[in-house]
Amino acid sequence: MSELDEFKKVVSPIAYGLAYKSKLGTTEYQQLYAEEDVAEYFNNKPQLTIPKSIADIIDGYRKYGLTADKLIMMAYRDYQEFHDWLKKEWLKNDNIAKAYLAGKALGVDLVKVVEG
Repeated sequence: MSELDEFKKVVSPIAYGLAYKSKLGTTEYQQLYAEEDVAEYFNNKPQLTIPKSIADIIDGYRKYGLTADKLIMMAYRDYQEFHDWLKKEWLKNDNIAKAYLAGKALGVDLVKVVEG
C-alpha cells in the first residue's frame, strides 16, 4: 500500500490540510485538494539515508536485543567504519542510526538504505 493510500484512509479525500516547515523555518499551513498535490508533497519531502555498510553493521547487533544506545556504542567500539561515520557528524548520524533502529522495531522504513 502506498503512502498516499494510507494517508487517504485517515483523512477525507476531498479536502485536507498539512502543516509543514517552510525554508525560512516558519510553520505555514497549506490546504491541499487534489491527490496529485498530496503525492507531490510526500515526494518532495527530504528523506533520511544511511549507507548500506553501516545498516549492515547495525543489523548485525540487532539480534542481541540491545537498546539503541548500547547497540550504537558497541558498533562504535567494534567497527572502525561505523566509528568514522558516527564521528563525522556525531549528533546527526547518531539520530539517523536511532531512527533506522526505530523503523526496524516498528516495521516501517524511516531511513532509506543507500549504497556508498
